[in-house]
Amino acid sequence: MKITIPPLKKGEPININIDMHNKITVSDLTSPEGQKKVINRIAEQFAYAIGITKGVNKEIEKLEQQQRLYEWSKLYPKPTFPATPPQLLRRGSAESKVLGNALKELYKTQMYDSELFDAFIRGTQENKEQQKRETKERNESQKTETSSTMPTVYADPKDTYSLREEEKISNAEYIYEYLKARGWTTQAICGLLGNIERESHLNPASYEIPNNVNRGYGLVQWTSAEDFFEEVGVDKKIIDDMALENPQSLMDLQLDFIVDTSLPSADNSIKRWYPSLVGNRDTPYIMEFNEYINSTKNPRDLAKVFNSHYERSDDDAVQLKERADNAEKWYHYFNERE
Repeated sequence: MKITIPPLKKGEPININIDMHNKITVSDLTSPEGQKKVINRIAEQFAYAIGITKGVNKEIEKLEQQQRLYEWSKLYPKPTFPATPPQLLRRGSAESKVLGNALKELYKTQMYDSELFDAFIRGTQENKEQQKRETKERNESQKTETSSTMPTVYADPKDTYSLREEEKISNAEYIYEYLKARGWTTQAICGLLGNIERESHLNPASYEIPNNVNRGYGLVQWTSAEDFFEEVGVDKKIIDDMALENPQSLMDLQLDFIVDTSLPSADNSIKRWYPSLVGNRDTPYIMEFNEYINSTKNPRDLAKVFNSHYERSDDDAVQLKERADNAEKWYHYFNERE
């Protein structure tokens, strides 16, 4: 892969090549000293950006987030190196993954001697363990809470299609109550449900392919599952345990993630709701997320809006109709229930 970055000083942009073995070379600089200087600077910028991204646990309070950011900023002082192109710093991007793997390979072979990058490797490992502990503690505490007013949540990580009809209805009712309490209209909720039923059959522990973390996972089949687990601060074992032991917390986690990744204020590294990326997908409206959740338009149309703005699937007309039919079905169900 070839990556172009701004010059260290005035001059032409610098071209960086990363080969299939994750070896980095700087094509415009011939001396080993010059190459090492550029690579060190890139690593510092990369470590700073990814360190900040991974150092924040979205579940903690705002002041605690600020404190965590402060701690990370002390560990990784912002380098003076010119701003790296945004695609390098956006977690989950192809460039970010390739560069990160290449820098880690340098670290493994001891060809890289920056104290900052060494601290970054240790810090991200420690933070990942901390996130796992916090998630486990949160799940344990939620087990003791009563939820008699909410429908029961069901999940099965082993088989997407195993939920019985009454269990799927209970999950749909839970999603409805959860989002209704957060101000969503019935039409917007049913538009979402139409997509969820199409993607996961209302099973929050659904794997597109059983146990395959490289394919889709969850209510709306985030791809890849491994990337989704990283973004919410868990690993496969933790999430499978949640499905079996506390499926309600798994459902809450995913519903909150849909909202968190749709808000206009969402960080670009995780943001999913993009009206500008609708392209040629079939949608009757272009909407911002806040417009969607407050909309009273036809739920069939809102199912298409959610698909085109968030899912961005490659469904054909028949598959898209299934999403719309599902949405209409749930709209009639909840209207009749009330």
